[in-house]
Amino acid sequence: MPREEKMPVIPEVCGDLLSNRESIARRVTDVCMAASPSVTPRGKRYTREAMEVHMANSIEVFLRLAGDLRTELTTDVEWELQQRAWDWSATALRDEFLDLHTLLRYSRSAHSEVVRILLDALPDDRLLQCMRPIGEWHASFFGKAHRNAVRLMESSPAVYALQRREDHARNWALDAVALEETPSWNVLSHLPQRVFVLMLRSDETAVRKLMDIRQRPEWWWTVWRPDRAHLSVVGDLDAAPATWLDDSLDVLCSGATIGAAVVAVEATRDEVPRSLAHVRRWIATQPVRPVRAASVLTGPKIDVLSAVAGDTATSARLSRLLADLDTGNGLRESLDEFLKNDLNLARTAERLGVHRSTLTYRLDRIARSSGVDPRSVSGAAVWWLVLTLGDTYPDSV
Repeated sequence: MPREEKMPVIPEVCGDLLSNRESIARRVTDVCMAASPSVTPRGKRYTREAMEVHMANSIEVFLRLAGDLRTELTTDVEWELQQRAWDWSATALRDEFLDLHTLLRYSRSAHSEVVRILLDALPDDRLLQCMRPIGEWHASFFGKAHRNAVRLMESSPAVYALQRREDHARNWALDAVALEETPSWNVLSHLPQRVFVLMLRSDETAVRKLMDIRQRPEWWWTVWRPDRAHLSVVGDLDAAPATWLDDSLDVLCSGATIGAAVVAVEATRDEVPRSLAHVRRWIATQPVRPVRAASVLTGPKIDVLSAVAGDTATSARLSRLLADLDTGNGLRESLDEFLKNDLNLARTAERLGVHRSTLTYRLDRIARSSGVDPRSVSGAAVWWLVLTLGDTYPDSV
């Protein structure tokens, strides 16, 4: 029998199961509760009363897709059901009825049980014929969800154990935004109208230490760890002071020197998905160095760098300056440190561990050989572009 004649049995069975989704939801809820018995008594009461409704919505989406062997939501009804399921998950996290690990275990157990119910409902004489297409569909549809869950499980222990109560749902929203630049549901409504995003990239040990910070400004909306190597402070820009960048770095560093690449941008709520993706791309290009406000790559700097990098003639001229810079005698290191310290000779010499006259001699050499004196405001601007573009766009400079 050709394959196309075998498939109608799947939508028929899924249609029959849809008519009994409430009883299936009760059955799946029992399985999930048994799989995660460690939730609090309050959590058990909450999940027992509310999870059946949540499960009924999720099961309806599952069976609608399975009936057509589709992997994408296509109707308004399906998106609405998905929205309700997500809202329930976010509320459970926010109110601390469930933690993220328990929620992910519930999801895994529910998926397995519904697939088992679907296979049990197939006629015996069609079971073998239908198992392969259902298996291929299930693997495709849940492959991405499984990868996302694994990523969350890897990064969540240090995140969710130390968060303020409201941060659970907020980080869940950011995870959803980060996974898809155009979110499929209205997660953006959870964010402030205007936000700043301060992202750091460092080693896992440093990131874990930063998560231990307890004294956080009220205008920090959340502290989010998208993966093991990155930490993000997301703040309410309308409630934050104008010095939010310096103040945030003071809190994060607490007087200690931390090595990290840092990018900071401001965005409206609707711009957050694109801004998060933009920040991740830019921070990957930045070197890990001691964190100082002057070395943070901010939104205005990114705009300038992008414009200059897109101008072939300007990039070529800056490239020649970088090529002519003698890196064998500490010139590039001295220049880089001089710019980071806001053209302060004494502080730069101290950080480099050299005499001030030695630093002056090196800066003189740079000025003579290039014709661009880094001690002037205009010269410092040129050299900042040269060095930063060299780090960010090594192929263009």
